[in-house]
Amino acid sequence: MLLGVGGTDSLEGGCTTRVAVQMALRLREEMDLVLLDHPRLVRLNPTNPWKTRGNAALAMHLGTPGGAPRAIGEWDGEPIHSYPDGVDVPPSQEVLDAAWAVVEELTWIEDGRTNPGLVLSRGPPPPAWYDEAMHTILEVDTVERRLGDGGLLSRGEGSLRGLIGASAAIAWPTERTTWEPIAHRERDRWGTPRDVDAPSVKALDEHFPSTFDSYDHETGDLTMVPSSPCPVLFGIRGTDPGDLPRALGAIIGEKRAGWVEFVTNQGTDDHLVPKALSDVRPFESVVVRGEVTKAPRTIPGGHVLFEIADGRRHLAVAAYEPTKGFRHVVRELLPGDIIVACGSVREEPRTLNLEKFSLLALGTQTQVVKVGNPKCPDCGQSMKSVGTGAGYRCVRCGARAGEGDVIEETRSRDVAPGWYEVPTGARRHLARPLRLGLRPEMEAIGTDTSIC
Repeated sequence: MLLGVGGTDSLEGGCTTRVAVQMALRLREEMDLVLLDHPRLVRLNPTNPWKTRGNAALAMHLGTPGGAPRAIGEWDGEPIHSYPDGVDVPPSQEVLDAAWAVVEELTWIEDGRTNPGLVLSRGPPPPAWYDEAMHTILEVDTVERRLGDGGLLSRGEGSLRGLIGASAAIAWPTERTTWEPIAHRERDRWGTPRDVDAPSVKALDEHFPSTFDSYDHETGDLTMVPSSPCPVLFGIRGTDPGDLPRALGAIIGEKRAGWVEFVTNQGTDDHLVPKALSDVRPFESVVVRGEVTKAPRTIPGGHVLFEIADGRRHLAVAAYEPTKGFRHVVRELLPGDIIVACGSVREEPRTLNLEKFSLLALGTQTQVVKVGNPKCPDCGQSMKSVGTGAGYRCVRCGARAGEGDVIEETRSRDVAPGWYEVPTGARRHLARPLRLGLRPEMEAIGTDTSIC
């Protein structure tokens, strides 16, 4: 029996992971149902306009106890176990009702953006349910029809969009995984500043190298600590589930109500699909190759924009201000450079939000750089700009010069072929840090000319 949970958080608080943990505890207590594996934390389409925060859904494999238990967390000092050798049981209305009672207790259903949904299934649905929720914008009636045709039990509230996440979470094929133990706050601390010791977080990289994205070394931000008023204290992402409980124990901070380790699709790049520029659509995340056709320019707000093309289609690309130092590399691109760009596509104006890119080839090895304003031919003073595109004027004698009279030098390019990525603090939940390696299909787009 797989139980999917979606749409239970809100902008004002709440958390789908907490709802799932409380469901697991309630079902164990009232119905002797236990986890047969780690609960799943599944992130879905990051461009979905209806998401509240991280667009997460949860799933749990439930059954009756059997074999040796395995500790995967604790709550109020009591261990939480999974039972890999437990016994599957069929879905039932009683289980759905007991789970829904937790939803009613712990969610802000009155919040217009909180639209919870539960789905019960005997075995996983087709993986396509997950793929479509990751790469497209699904409609509720499509999902309701699927659930009905498959005979799955479900319940929802509000717009019923929570059913989309719940059904996708139980369909996730778990082909690419990472792990995250999530620590929760005691109730009387909700909404107050979190007390987490920064040096203990910074030390994770050194002492637990299987962890990732806990600390932003560029800004000093504790990126594993949320800033929302949700009940989560922190979560430690990593690739070794055996390492992570020890890493969690190394973090110094406020007392925790409990923690549970989740298996997740975070840091897998599951959201990215290699595509030709002509096939790019809004509200999807893609890997595309193209030639830089318009040099990067910085606009108000600190965002950097440029353009790529493949001979048939053009696409605007943006490195937004929160990507910080990543923009310095982006500004080094020049027309003629060939790149592979990864990111999500906004609708209007059609723009790729750059998460990482590979500089495949330099269009030129040198660049001409302005090093000074023109010198006045009469008095030798450095001239001042009159305005954008209006040339220069000597403030002493009034002599004028054009834009083409600036002092320039030819220099070697200050960028080399290779992959570049945004800093930790700007990385999406799903984005895979480069140090964890690339998916083979993302490497292939650099050489497969049929994709362009």
